[in-house]
Amino acid sequence: MTTDPTTIAHGTLGENDDTFFVMTPQKMILIDADFMIDARLLGQTVSVIGKMGIPPSAPGITKLIADRIIPHEALPSEHSISSNQEPEDLKTITGSGPNASY
Repeated sequence: MTTDPTTIAHGTLGENDDTFFVMTPQKMILIDADFMIDARLLGQTVSVIGKMGIPPSAPGITKLIADRIIPHEALPSEHSISSNQEPEDLKTITGSGPNASY
């Protein structure tokens, strides 16, 4: 599998049959992951962190190979940061293992 430097994409998580994607204001980015993507994230604003490359599961198709998928609602808000509230445990959001979505 060939990959490039780390990429972060922000947008709405969607799915079309068996392909996940993130819809950004500029374009649709196809996503591949070696972990199960939680269907509850569909339609939510997320950040996807990974590398652009051609995954073995889709020869010839360039996708963002996700290391993590983070729903924006799980991120601490400015208010919680400024008031010193503890952010929720992001590791419980979805997936498991070294390439899980957090």
